[in-house]
Amino acid sequence: MIRNKIRSIFNPDQFQGWTRKRSYFEGCYFKVVNESETRAFAFIPGIAMDENGVGQAFIQVLDGKKRTSKYHQFESDSFIPDPKRFQISIHNNHFSEQTFS
Repeated sequence: MIRNKIRSIFNPDQFQGWTRKRSYFEGCYFKVVNESETRAFAFIPGIAMDENGVGQAFIQVLDGKKRTSKYHQFESDSFIPDPKRFQISIHNNHFSEQTFS
């Protein structure tokens, strides 16, 4: 864990919360707009931990045209960041610099 924390200091786009056990929040934002700009979405995967260390992984989906938001909650242990690059998995969902699915 300490090695991952040190590596993340020099790579700010990677997960930063390696040693955090409570009172922590981290998420990233993916914006997708079609060419005609008739559809716009944001996908926000992240992790949140309260002051007691109770955590949850989540994916929030925002529809910019309909102005709606959906919050999908997962067990905290389903949040799996890659220690060497920007890549996060939550349950069966994967997010990286190049793609998400």
